[in-house]
Amino acid sequence: MINFKSLYQLIKTLTRGEKRAFSLFVTKYSKENSPASVRLYEIIDTLDEYDAEDLQKKIEAHDVSKNMSVVRSQLQKMLLTSLVSQYAKSNILAQIFELINNANLLYNRGVLDEAVISIDKARNLAETYEQNELLLYIIQLQLYMGQEYYGMQQAQTIFNEGIENIRYILQLLENQATVQELGYEFYRLYLQIGIPRTKEDKAAFSKLIHSKSLQALSGKMTTKAQLDYYTIFAQYYHVFGEIEKAYQQIQKQLSIVEQKPHIKQLYPRWYITILNNFATISMELGYAQQFKEALKKMEEFGKEKELMNEYLNSKLFLFLYTNKLNFNVRNENFDGFEEYVPKIEKFIQQTDKVYHNPEQAMRICFGVALVYFYQKNWKEAHKWIFNFENIYNYVEKSQLIAYIKVFDVILHFERESETFLQLLIPKTIQFLTKKKIYFQIEEIILTNIQEVINSSNRKERLRIFKNLYDEVLMYYDKNASINNDPYKVYIRIDQWALQKITQFS
Repeated sequence: MINFKSLYQLIKTLTRGEKRAFSLFVTKYSKENSPASVRLYEIIDTLDEYDAEDLQKKIEAHDVSKNMSVVRSQLQKMLLTSLVSQYAKSNILAQIFELINNANLLYNRGVLDEAVISIDKARNLAETYEQNELLLYIIQLQLYMGQEYYGMQQAQTIFNEGIENIRYILQLLENQATVQELGYEFYRLYLQIGIPRTKEDKAAFSKLIHSKSLQALSGKMTTKAQLDYYTIFAQYYHVFGEIEKAYQQIQKQLSIVEQKPHIKQLYPRWYITILNNFATISMELGYAQQFKEALKKMEEFGKEKELMNEYLNSKLFLFLYTNKLNFNVRNENFDGFEEYVPKIEKFIQQTDKVYHNPEQAMRICFGVALVYFYQKNWKEAHKWIFNFENIYNYVEKSQLIAYIKVFDVILHFERESETFLQLLIPKTIQFLTKKKIYFQIEEIILTNIQEVINSSNRKERLRIFKNLYDEVLMYYDKNASINNDPYKVYIRIDQWALQKITQFS
């Protein structure tokens, strides 16, 4: 069976305008395009979610199953050609490639005057928009052309300057590769560990941030490398609870992007992520004005139709509403909550969008569940935990899974499902242990709740909740660097224990 999943994902990223443009493209080049490819597009476009068997049945029912691997390839080529042609005028990379191709064509036909003009234009664009990888090739092409086009003396000068430029660009790209490698390693660590809780975890992060390769970086860094560099340090400071320092790093990123608007155009995904991080950190520090400004910029950027697509719109939606929910929970201010929950629910049901952003989708489910938790609407909170259960299979390993699994136990306790908890708590401990995300704080919470449900004596339950409260406070006093983790900041496990102490007093 042929896999159509990537084709399905591409089609689902198309905006209405892009779909109209594709229809016009198909009509214009109808002689060159296969009717079967167009029919396949129509079949896939009607799907609400990807189901390989259901799609295969529809393909067979519409009699387009012959040479399907060829038809699939044709359709993908048609879609990409349509998208490239649609954005050719606004896409800087497309313009540079076109100028390089023109220069090559003219050079190989001996039309040197026009070839030099074309390659010079390509170089100016590549330098302006910091496309250093392309700039390397362009300069080398200029050197070949210069040998034939200019006199010996001028050609020698151009050659010497070109070689110096190539060396400089290679140094830039080497530093960029170093930062990218370290950034990937940091992200991998974060996915594995989350907030560092053990000495070994802290040592792993510290080793990376103090690595010789990171410290040895010279001042020669591309804009991409600078943004990655500040990301590494922002994440490092954030996981260790140094929020103000993390804020300063993200401010530097925003400053770079504001000074170089082409970054937004070339890398809209980066810009959205930086704004999201700035909003999150601003909220954690209580900088309400900066938080609101970041959300406003995200909403305004979402209106940039030439830069946005369904994938980026999905990412932006998740970032915006996760921040709004976090604000609701942190401030126990639920203004607007009832208005945007239906939007979130509709979004979560679109599995193709969730598939691309599972970690963020989990966060948004957690956020909605937490708001209902603070409203003491246990049933609705549990409904959103169930939504999370449908998503976490997309994520290989995440500390967020631990928070939500423990939160599920707390919700069952509030719903007085004590018989079920006798089964759930051991299973939860087993699951978290297997995933290697069962740490001291999880043990403190789960073992104390287990003790509570094993006792029907009111005074004994009061004693256990007092013990839970004391152990939680002691844990956070001892581990000050993780005072920003969700058990403390969002679930507020110490306050929950305190409420139970009052209830059983």
